Amino acid sequence: MLVTRPPGIVGLGRAWLRVAALLFCYLLWPAALAAQSPQERDDLEGFRDSLSGTSDSVGLLQVEKRMIEVAKARRNDAMQHLKLGFLAVRLGDLGGKTHYDDAAGEFEWATQLQPEWPYAWYGLGMAEDGVGDSEISLVAGLQNMFGKDHLTRAANAYAHSVKVDPSFVKGLVDLANTALHQRINIKIELARAALREAAATSAGKNPEVLLYRGRVEREVGDPDSALAAFQEYLALGGMPGLGLLEVARTKFLLGALDGQVPYYEGAGHDDSITAATYRGDLALIGNDSIMGEFDVAHGDHRVEFLKRFWGQRDRGEMRRDGERLREHYQRIFYARHNFQLVATNRHYDIVERYRSGSRDFDDRGIIWIRHGAPTQRATYAAPNLEPNESWRYARADGDLVFHFVAREDVQDYKLVESVFDVLGFGYTLVQRNDATAANTGEAANQLALTRQSFSPLYSHLLSTGM
Repeated sequence: MLVTRPPGIVGLGRAWLRVAALLFCYLLWPAALAAQSPQERDDLEGFRDSLSGTSDSVGLLQVEKRMIEVAKARRNDAMQHLKLGFLAVRLGDLGGKTHYDDAAGEFEWATQLQPEWPYAWYGLGMAEDGVGDSEISLVAGLQNMFGKDHLTRAANAYAHSVKVDPSFVKGLVDLANTALHQRINIKIELARAALREAAATSAGKNPEVLLYRGRVEREVGDPDSALAAFQEYLALGGMPGLGLLEVARTKFLLGALDGQVPYYEGAGHDDSITAATYRGDLALIGNDSIMGEFDVAHGDHRVEFLKRFWGQRDRGEMRRDGERLREHYQRIFYARHNFQLVATNRHYDIVERYRSGSRDFDDRGIIWIRHGAPTQRATYAAPNLEPNESWRYARADGDLVFHFVAREDVQDYKLVESVFDVLGFGYTLVQRNDATAANTGEAANQLALTRQSFSPLYSHLLSTGM
């Protein structure tokens, strides 16, 4: 039975009064009936609020021990398993990662007892998200391949919570949020369908649901629907700064220069979420000095800083006011759909000097966001040759050329110093081995040939035999 796991308790912690009160309230709550009533949902939320109010894991473990004893006598009571599940999630959040597995077991049992309760499926989604993927790369890869990664498992559970209750706000929000963070097995269309169905329910007027509906609609390529959702989000009392930024992002994607109006208006709001979101967008192109200026600017000063920053770029590139800002967001959207990393754990060799630090985009995405679409692109494919690309940007003051190679992961292109880095780190040594030098030399010739139009340098290398 799930509730028989050993508690491992050593005693109450500093918050013993709080957790004792929590236990007392828990024992007073009645067993669940066949249908989950609004009162029972409120009780669950009250229980979760009490959990979030303490970080004393020792005390919570003591509460868990006593709850398990109660649950042994009420094995078929879904509410007992739900509360134990949420308690285990809280313990997992506090650092006891194995508790997420305990939580998943409790929620799975609750879904069998009460399959029509949204909280059972919602809790299972939280637990699956916490469990994560295998730490063994091969196993994690297989999980991803077969749709068993933690985000997919979580999304499926959240989707079930809104299937049984289309107005379930928490499930809608976390389904959308999970789908937006997925990089494989993406459930974005599933999230959009659920959000659209929810529009006819009480959840359709919930600001948070509207915020995520706008983000999902924009992500799947329907910016008009996204804009309507964001505008309604603002009208119904959503966070003004964040809502204005989302409106601006969407207008820019639609090609409208007037997106700069809500962009600058939103920048004047000082709540932490809005400021962090503006910062994240700017950090994709801002150096340490720029970001330092951003960090000390607040309110109207932040607005003036951003107007000056983007205005200088418009004038430097002889653009109309707002054009460079608009293009920045169009570039981000393109990069997210074409150069997003599948795995966030990037591995570098010691000779790979450039390290963007991005967990979202490969190096092509970073260059695209900073410089836009290249004037010219080239690649060369051959057996045993790593995937590679070179980009040239025509500039009046001298062209820019970037070379990318995907060594360990075919979906993670990294910036390298020379196109010949495609041949591997042992290229120079190979030239000394007569048995392999001919093959490597031919590959080098073909690489130079495919980049010949980039620069006279490659023609010179070909004519001299490199």
